[in-house]
Amino acid sequence: MESENPKVLVISHNPFSDTQNNGKTLSAFFKGWPKDKIAQLYLTLDKFDTTVCEKFYRITDLDVLKTIFSKKQVGIEYTQTEEEKAADIAIKNGIEKEKLHKNKLYLLIRDLYQKRNPFMYCIRNLAWKIVKPWKQEKLNKWIDDFNPDVVFFQSSNVYAIFDMVYDICKKRNIPLVMETTDDYVTSHFSIDPFYWIDHYKMKNRYTKAVKYSSCIFAIGDMMAKEYQERFGGNFKVAMNSISIKNKVTPYVPKEKEVNFLYAGNLGLNRWKVLHEIGIALKEIVQENDIKVNFEVYSIERPKEEILKALTIENVMTYKGSLSSEELLKKRNESDILVHVESFDKKNKYITRLSVSTKIPEYLVSKRCILAVGPKNVASIRYMEDNDLGVVITTNQKKQMKEKLIELVTNSTKRTNYANQSLDIIEEKHNATKTKNLVQLEVKNAVMKTSSLK
Repeated sequence: MESENPKVLVISHNPFSDTQNNGKTLSAFFKGWPKDKIAQLYLTLDKFDTTVCEKFYRITDLDVLKTIFSKKQVGIEYTQTEEEKAADIAIKNGIEKEKLHKNKLYLLIRDLYQKRNPFMYCIRNLAWKIVKPWKQEKLNKWIDDFNPDVVFFQSSNVYAIFDMVYDICKKRNIPLVMETTDDYVTSHFSIDPFYWIDHYKMKNRYTKAVKYSSCIFAIGDMMAKEYQERFGGNFKVAMNSISIKNKVTPYVPKEKEVNFLYAGNLGLNRWKVLHEIGIALKEIVQENDIKVNFEVYSIERPKEEILKALTIENVMTYKGSLSSEELLKKRNESDILVHVESFDKKNKYITRLSVSTKIPEYLVSKRCILAVGPKNVASIRYMEDNDLGVVITTNQKKQMKEKLIELVTNSTKRTNYANQSLDIIEEKHNATKTKNLVQLEVKNAVMKTSSLK
């Protein structure tokens, strides 16, 4: 019954979404939750697209920087009750983002952020700490008007956001439930003092948040086990889930033609792995009587350097972005769906415990999956341990090429992977089971806190 649902304030970088990664995960968690009992504070200009939530407050890094110089109250609040208004918000955010992408200073700063530049991370945190949106009347009034019973936090790589979440919870004596999707608290070798300043503060804030949290959801078994040992706390696993409702076209291999598809984030040097696959495929095409078409899609248009690397004549092309309907159509037209993780040491630390949102979506698409990345990264290990597709754990061209030749020339192998029985979807990625687990823990957090008052 709706009366049993507490009021939940969701805090995350990405807004609720029916189509995009972390936002889509949040939408799956809170599907069916009463709309008058959920609100979201989010922190990017990402496209607004949801049927789950109607009440929002947005603060971006750009808003914070502007406030330092203008001294205005930071953030924008709005209530979404109509589809037309949702479209207006999405368009407005899209226009703002398009303008920013033409701003050279913004692009430079964004590039430094995406490269995990420690100095820029320190500046980013400093800006948030100077402005302290969580101390401002505007945000506090919005939160108090909603009057949440619990905060659900999809955790951040910015330690100042942890300060904000903790302050919001403690001030109102409400519990915290947290979700962690990426590993930002494991150190790696660096001689940069700014890296160690940021790392120490990040680890300190994460440890504090775990101790305060009623429950912490990890993206996979590897993360839950390791973090439980390192930080204590009540860790549970909530893997990315999928609802099996989209129409899937049965797989039929084409004669001497193989279509590859990658649709996802090109960051963390994933584009470099895609380029290496493309180079190997080019040699295979030149040596065999077969046509290969590798299409790459991403939400954000990459820099010219990356576009050039993803353009390989007669093999690979960057094609822009796709809507959810277009993506479904493209998957149905494809022979092989590609997932990659970076081999470089720095990015392996970030992705090593994360299981990609794409994997369950690929599994229900009934197509052969190609996964390329380091063996000790969770997504790759998950694919290999469960034999969910063709897995390549080296970026050495010779070994990569050997596996790709078999994949391209052996239509029976592709068909067998496409038609395999996938009990693992029901076991690990069932949207209803995952939603029920998350919503139960949110309710339990409120009940425990209420019993102590």
